[in-house]
Amino acid sequence: MYAPPMQPDARATLRFALASLAPLAALVITAPWFPRESLANPFVAFSCAALTVTLAGIFAPRALLKTPRGALIFALAGVGVSLATKVLLGLTAPAAGLTGALGIILAACAVGTQVGARVESPGHILPVALLSAAVDLWSVTAASGPTHAIIQQPSLLRLLTVMAAVPPSRAPEPQIGFGDVVFTALYFAIGERFNLSSRRTALAIFGGILLAGVAAALLNAPVPALPALGFTMLVAHPAARRVPAPDRKTALFTGALLVASIVRVAVVFAR
Repeated sequence: MYAPPMQPDARATLRFALASLAPLAALVITAPWFPRESLANPFVAFSCAALTVTLAGIFAPRALLKTPRGALIFALAGVGVSLATKVLLGLTAPAAGLTGALGIILAACAVGTQVGARVESPGHILPVALLSAAVDLWSVTAASGPTHAIIQQPSLLRLLTVMAAVPPSRAPEPQIGFGDVVFTALYFAIGERFNLSSRRTALAIFGGILLAGVAAALLNAPVPALPALGFTMLVAHPAARRVPAPDRKTALFTGALLVASIVRVAVVFAR
């Protein structure tokens, strides 16, 4: 029986989905074999989630996602998969974790790639990193912040985060937020647009997410990942630190916002 060849966009999308979910799926399969009560188990889960997000950035079909039509299809598919995960009957917890992660990744990569593909200079990474860090710090620590509100709602938290099994259980737990996946896609899109090293970008993204995870474990509190992601991107790419002259005032303003956010967080924790 003749089967028509798969179109390039379809092949790229399938490769993207399979590669992204591979670490989470492998963890689900092997989770029962891990030692019980091991302090390393939560770190393994978080590392697999971080690897999933990084692979999503590497394999995202940016040629398709840079088009409005392709981005819209991915965003709608992501929302549909995420909502279906919540309402479909018969899905086991591990399967729901995988489909939920897929939904998050589809929608977030669509949004991040669309924004990143329109950035006009690699030096714009600096103000983007500063502004996102300032906003993320406020969002996590302020009672009125969106991330703080999401953390307080378990059902919403599960809907808007990439989840991973924490061995030896196969039941998924929230690990990495939607916004972090958006900025992962955004940074990869900027990197591709300006021929920045994709290897350095991947290491920066993976390292930044792990850095935030380690900080959260040490502080035993939610820690925003975007400050760490921005920092590692700036370290990885010298071009990201060279802000165009017309945009330096904007960079100074975003830097001032970040300083104000840090001061606010310090005051809150000092009380």
